[in-house]
Amino acid sequence: PTLAFYGTEGEAVVLDQADCLRILRESAPVDAVVRTELIDGAAHSYAGAEESVAELVRGFVTSL
Repeated sequence: PTLAFYGTEGEAVVLDQADCLRILRESAPVDAVVRTELIDGAAHSYAGAEESVAELVRGFVTSL
């Protein structure tokens, strides 16, 4: 299982965050459990978005 997420306020990214997550999903095996999310307003450190990150991780883990 894979959970990947980016904040929408990344400081130093080469590709658009949504594109990176799309590439990950498209590269995964067909039967893989892959969830990708963008966390609105979060920067690289996720400072101030800790609750959103925790809820995302908790929801992903409990869905397995």
